[in-house]
Amino acid sequence: MSRLASDVVEDALMCEEGCELLVETLKSLRVKLKLLKDGPSNNEVGGSSSQTQYMKDPKRVRCNGGSKRVTGAKEKAMKRGIRHCRECGHIGHDRRQCPRNLNTPTSPSNNDESTPIDLSDPFFDEFYRMHGPTQ
Repeated sequence: MSRLASDVVEDALMCEEGCELLVETLKSLRVKLKLLKDGPSNNEVGGSSSQTQYMKDPKRVRCNGGSKRVTGAKEKAMKRGIRHCRECGHIGHDRRQCPRNLNTPTSPSNNDESTPIDLSDPFFDEFYRMHGPTQ
């Protein structure tokens, strides 16, 4: 029905008289359909006792299988907003690189003294041979 109505409207739009004819016809059709919907009035004699049921077009729904667009890592990061450090609240670093934490030792030690390095280890001999002595 909608396709037929669309074709009729397209044909009527070709000239002024066609538009006027379609408007008049639709108005009279609307009155007749309202009378059918409401049923015969009490003043009319001999109305039909059987009611006709019409099927309407089904409601359109979106398909269940429609997939969403895949968002990339950069787009996700833009949605999250600007990151900031949990320790100091500044932007540009996170808590691992926070200047507050860089002053404290990262690994706990039992004593404050550092372990001396034995430069006579054969590993260092191999290193010096490949890279040269360090200053």
